Amino acid sequence: MNLGSQKKWLKPAKTSFPLGLAKPSRLWNWLGCLTIWMRLTGFAGDTSQIPLEAGTLHIPAGLQIHRGKLDLLIHLHGATETVERNVLAYRKDMPWVTVNLPGLSSVYSKHFRDPAKWGQLVQEVIQALQSNLKQESLAVEACILSSFSAGFGGVRELLKQSKAIDDIDTLVMIDSLYAGWVGDPSLRSVNPQQMAPFVAFARLAMTGKKRMLLTHTRLVTPDYASTAETAAYLGEQLQLNWSEEAVEWMPGMIEWRRARKAQFMALDFGGSTGQDHLNQLRHMSIFLNALVDLSRP
Repeated sequence: MNLGSQKKWLKPAKTSFPLGLAKPSRLWNWLGCLTIWMRLTGFAGDTSQIPLEAGTLHIPAGLQIHRGKLDLLIHLHGATETVERNVLAYRKDMPWVTVNLPGLSSVYSKHFRDPAKWGQLVQEVIQALQSNLKQESLAVEACILSSFSAGFGGVRELLKQSKAIDDIDTLVMIDSLYAGWVGDPSLRSVNPQQMAPFVAFARLAMTGKKRMLLTHTRLVTPDYASTAETAAYLGEQLQLNWSEEAVEWMPGMIEWRRARKAQFMALDFGGSTGQDHLNQLRHMSIFLNALVDLSRP
């Protein structure tokens, strides 16, 4: 697949944050300094960590529950401390779960293939929160499911399950959508069956029923479809138009093009190294903050 050259797409970077916030480099520097200051002064307080059957529940200090409802983020795959820093930079009034299973994507697929696992996870979180926060009853009002890298295997299984789809309000795929091939591998034809759950959820976002944010690099994966190729496949299936304009979110992270319709958005960040891939997780908070703009027309 020809993704085009970066030189062809390169234009002067915009001076404002592409999704309506402050300039990315300044925003990230400010958030980083703020996070360090909060930890040094103790202002951020402690984050309680409660082990789960498959994962860890994180409860920010001073979490307040209003009307017995709360928002929840569940993240699949990624260094716990990195996820913590980014979630706290996004919101300090929301608990989150990190799920890190030993192995690659197949381990996540195998675990979440059992439809009971999702309901068990959510119920376990609610019970732990009730106990920790001394609440008689709690309900998840909005659930964000995010994944990085190999975590997509679990997401793909969850998007085949009606209960999980009902519960998930927002899906954030951080350089985390891969697929196998069909036919001759040399033709690099993306497996439509493996992509079907993501196409279906993206259609829900395109009609305003859900939100979906997809980011990708151009890291080549010789043995399976890369995140760039799966994003291109989604664009074709959804008949999306890509706008090509270079935007610097922060130093070293340039968005080369994007596709958006309603509450679905795909962002192409280029970059073809392992560090480019890891930077997507390291700067997860800017994608979470972008969800605010994604809810607007």
